[in-house]
Amino acid sequence: NLKIATSQILKYDNTEKKFTTEKRKKQFYLNNLFKIHKIFEKILPKEKILKKYSNVLGPNFFCGFYGANFLGPGARGQRFHFDYPYPTMYRKNGIIQNFNYKSPINLQAIILLSDLDDITGSTDIIPGSQKLQLDPLSLNISEQKGNFIIFKKGGKSFKYKIKKFTGKKGTIFLFNGLAWHRAGDNLSPKQNRITLLLQFLSNH
Repeated sequence: NLKIATSQILKYDNTEKKFTTEKRKKQFYLNNLFKIHKIFEKILPKEKILKKYSNVLGPNFFCGFYGANFLGPGARGQRFHFDYPYPTMYRKNGIIQNFNYKSPINLQAIILLSDLDDITGSTDIIPGSQKLQLDPLSLNISEQKGNFIIFKKGGKSFKYKIKKFTGKKGTIFLFNGLAWHRAGDNLSPKQNRITLLLQFLSNH
């Protein structure tokens, strides 16, 4: 199933084949995988996992996004960010208002179609960042050795540990969409970095 899914995504690959760090020539997103091929229905997270999601999102939650992220050799990754609907919500000084992180409305899953390691690029998460309800793109974040980030907000200094997720193809990562996360740089000279992202949302 994973090979078929990968082959379907590669049909849309029009990226630059030579090694380059020009991201626009090395990356593409493929959205709405349900319409691409039926194989993508067969590699969804197991039902017992999704039932646990209903404890957080409510019994009528739905899949609001199902897409692939393709990073060719040399492609740069992402900045730390959080995902829909949080970037659309009202914020004051970067902080989401009229909302409480204890009641998430987005839970996510990433399915690996490639082996992820320090070369092809890990998926990075900042555990505990969801409690800030703060848009990381509004900050001047710097990284330190030892996999830490530091930033200042409201006259205070913050330091958080970066959790790097790696794994073999077929691995599934589950996480809170409000937690800061990013795709790492693909430093491999030959290997593609392909992942599937699913966003599960409360029905409102």
